[in-house]
Amino acid sequence: MIVNESVLSLGISLIALFFAGFLATKVNQSLTAVFIVVGMILQNFFPVTIITEFIATLGIIFMLFMFGLEFSIGSLVDNQRKIFVNGIYDLLFNFPFGMLLGWILGYDLIQTLLLAGIVYVTSSVIVAKSIIDLKRSANPETEYILNVLIFEDMFIAAFLACIVGIVNYGHLDAMGMLFVILKTAGFFFILCHAFQDGKKIYRQGHRYRTYGIVCNPDPFYYRSFCRRCISLRTL
Repeated sequence: MIVNESVLSLGISLIALFFAGFLATKVNQSLTAVFIVVGMILQNFFPVTIITEFIATLGIIFMLFMFGLEFSIGSLVDNQRKIFVNGIYDLLFNFPFGMLLGWILGYDLIQTLLLAGIVYVTSSVIVAKSIIDLKRSANPETEYILNVLIFEDMFIAAFLACIVGIVNYGHLDAMGMLFVILKTAGFFFILCHAFQDGKKIYRQGHRYRTYGIVCNPDPFYYRSFCRRCISLRTL
């Protein structure tokens, strides 16, 4: 009986999402925002089951995969300065606005910081899916948007470590925040250098394949090739 109810709720949810997506496409709107609104409405009528949780997890994974298709590691390596500068501008404009809004509403420090984080940070998955749905991947502003999203993801890791330390321990967990910052910076450092070294290895391997070193299994060929290199070096 539980399985039948789960299948029924899943079927009704998929039908509702289909019609919502169809209407959103007709009015040229992003599907992501529409699906979020429909999901918030449907959760009041259908209980959350193991099947729906599993499908929701798969949906997040697929959306992150689509975001990865739009993002290039080469862009991260080549635009390090742009990412930092654009991210600082985004932080200076949006984060203080969230702090001001929390102060106006009369929130305490923790609530104000949480509101500032909500106002500042942007969902990378939603933005990437919206760019794909609206067919704006080739627009010049898309690269700027993705650069800002990268900086926001790096900042929010340290910010959440700070908030969790304040909430759990009543004070700033400096060591925990420092550990998260170093771990995030180390990850991007290793990623950038691995990409650069990988390009060098690929170029060298491609050069060797061009000369036939890798593709030719004959050991006498390597000997003759070395002799030709030595003779060219002595000229």
